[in-house]
Amino acid sequence: MKLVVMTFAVLVLGASLCGLKPAYARGAGENSVINGTTGDDVIVVEDAGGGSTTITINGSETTITNPTALLTINGLAGNDTITIISLAGLQPGTGFGASFVFDGGPDMDSASTGSDLLIADDTGDDDVAPDEFFRLLQTESIDIGHTIVAGPEIRLDGDVMISGTPAVLSAESVSVTGSLDGLGAGVLNVVGDLSLAENVGSVSPFDSLSVSGETVAGQDVDLIRTRGNQDFDKPLDLANDTTIVSAGVDGVLRNGRLSFAGITAADRNVVFGSQGTIRFRGGAPQIPRLFDFGRMQLNANSFSMSANVLLRMDAIEDTVINAPTRIGASARIRIEQQGGGDLVFLDSLTRNSGSPHHIALVNQDGDVEFNGNVAVGQLTIEEGSGAGSVRINASRIETARAGANNGRMIIDPPITLLNDTTLASRNGELQINGDIDSAGFFITFETSDTSSSLNGQITAEFSKQGPGDFRVTSTGNRIDGVNFVNEGRLLVDGEFLGPASKASSVRAGGFPDGTLVVESEGVLGGNGVLDVLVGVFGTVSPGDGVGVLTIETAEFIEGSLLIDINGEGAGTGFDQLVVTEAIRLDDTALEIQGSLLARGRGAGTEFIIVDNQSPSPVTGTFLDLPEGAFVVPGQPLQITYVGGDGNDIALFGDRLFADEFEEPNND
Repeated sequence: MKLVVMTFAVLVLGASLCGLKPAYARGAGENSVINGTTGDDVIVVEDAGGGSTTITINGSETTITNPTALLTINGLAGNDTITIISLAGLQPGTGFGASFVFDGGPDMDSASTGSDLLIADDTGDDDVAPDEFFRLLQTESIDIGHTIVAGPEIRLDGDVMISGTPAVLSAESVSVTGSLDGLGAGVLNVVGDLSLAENVGSVSPFDSLSVSGETVAGQDVDLIRTRGNQDFDKPLDLANDTTIVSAGVDGVLRNGRLSFAGITAADRNVVFGSQGTIRFRGGAPQIPRLFDFGRMQLNANSFSMSANVLLRMDAIEDTVINAPTRIGASARIRIEQQGGGDLVFLDSLTRNSGSPHHIALVNQDGDVEFNGNVAVGQLTIEEGSGAGSVRINASRIETARAGANNGRMIIDPPITLLNDTTLASRNGELQINGDIDSAGFFITFETSDTSSSLNGQITAEFSKQGPGDFRVTSTGNRIDGVNFVNEGRLLVDGEFLGPASKASSVRAGGFPDGTLVVESEGVLGGNGVLDVLVGVFGTVSPGDGVGVLTIETAEFIEGSLLIDINGEGAGTGFDQLVVTEAIRLDDTALEIQGSLLARGRGAGTEFIIVDNQSPSPVTGTFLDLPEGAFVVPGQPLQITYVGGDGNDIALFGDRLFADEFEEPNND
């Protein structure tokens, strides 16, 4: 026969209840066995002594058919073991649907409404969780429909079914030796640690699973499946390759939330799937919560990481994140990949709006690949020990300062473009330390501060955007097409060469391949070499303060040449532009500034501001500055286009920077 306990309201304990005939089993340090109830009895087991008592309720001989019947076990003194043995299986409604509550006080204040089987501590100390153990042993199946609350341990030996009414298992340790499945819309809440020996939801997944303690899945567990949510509030330990999904029995993904607070699955392959959100919840500041895998594959509607997370993979296969990924407020996220596989983001990587956070990525042996746009607070991609690169198939990678983060983007490995893209640091440093292989695609650098730099080689068509600086320190860079300085300063302290092939085409605007165009809001400066044609609509300002900038051919269509004069000596006291092939001036302004203008100087000083190293003369003149014109209001400073060795542009004056000077009319 089956043990049947129907759901009903909690009743106050007593020797008799509503006129029902009570049945007692008393014992002190001895076993008590309750068999064969009639369905109208209230059964009270009182352990008046202090011994260690085993109470066995044999489900094969016990049947309670009246829905008002209750089974109450009273007066446990501690360290008792409550065992229910069913040889025929326990099923709700027509079988086993009861709740088990180990409660502290004789008045049962802590018992929850709907409990059917109450196991109470009658000592009066009101402890909610005494030292009793609860074990449910059987040979077929166990069906849980309500609540079991115990002290150290709840052990369910057999396949467990979760019915429609929420089931709660509360103890320090809960273990299930069989499979865990559901009947329709079942809900299981485990308050304490959970040990699983077989799969969850392999036959018939129930709705949701939540575990407040640590969860250990044994060697035979390769599937944890619910139709709805899964919430693990402490780490999940996986001993086998495992699929964790929100899905129906047909395998179709459903809209459940999969939420984890740490996963240990070293050397294991773990696949996550949901049409809802997958969450990795981190730990306290400076204490990262570990998510450790062999290989990880993730397919979801969204993927979020919060607080302090260390996500680590070690596999020859790729780690694939097929979901829009979001970084939580104040999060510090580090993702490490090794073993040869790539780290692949198939969708976007973004932040919660306005939240300060930092994400760091490193792949020791493979590549990091972005296929969706990135918009985060601070991004660092570290160089691994192998030959991995950063592959960018996204149109925009962006960082922005918010709160505690500094909006910095640092990319150490080489970059390979798989699409036209923009690297943008909206209000922090952009630092590119590896080489850039454009593969024929166009790249835009958008900067906002004074410390951004490119320290690796680039062979690409690019543009400089944003009001900040972008300093190029590397040599051997090539301009194959037409590149642009649209905004801010491009400071070339390294080298740009022209196309490797001399065969070139004329692009829009009439410029050939191998041209750098300085637009009206752009500035070209630095102390390097551009062995290319520079078309100027904006400003050329050699150095960064005072310096020497070398250009093959300078064509000033509009714009200006800005020269600092703080003393004598080209590159140390004043700016100088060196032109190796040709210079043409057309509607170009000359702007002079510097501390020397405020001090008196002796006569006969010459400043060669353009060193024309070609044999050809300068073509054209600066705007409103013909040969011999005075260039600085209030100063006897004149210009010549035949200075130096005969074809340089120089400034001179017989009474240069005298205290009193009446400027003649240049006309």
